[in-house]
Amino acid sequence: MQNQENEKQMGHSRVLKFRAWNKDEKEMYLMEMQHPYRYFDIVNGREDEYIVMQYTGLLDKNGKEIYEGDIVLHSDLPGSLIYKRHKPKVVKWKQALGAYDMDVSEHVADQEAGAYESELIEVIGNIYENPELLENHG
Repeated sequence: MQNQENEKQMGHSRVLKFRAWNKDEKEMYLMEMQHPYRYFDIVNGREDEYIVMQYTGLLDKNGKEIYEGDIVLHSDLPGSLIYKRHKPKVVKWKQALGAYDMDVSEHVADQEAGAYESELIEVIGNIYENPELLENHG
């Protein structure tokens, strides 16, 4: 999966990126941390009002950044004997794996997000702004 290799090759470290969902306003805010010890001005002191999600460092097939809480579709390789689009899945942090997990395969549980090819994964929304994407596929 694409993972900002150009930045690493050029000697740049990856910028930590987060987004925060405001529970009351029902609005998503994007944030970047240039320094890891600086806290977000928007959330500071109001942590109970926000749900903070981290950028995984991965991009989907359209070059869109993948964050915790994103809803993604995963397809088998085109041309494979059985080509299908799987049900939408949610990107989550799995402490036991020490990795982001999408659990996108019906055959392989708890696969790390980075183990999938970016051309097979597409971000279609997130659990806060688009919960109906999961309900429609029960």
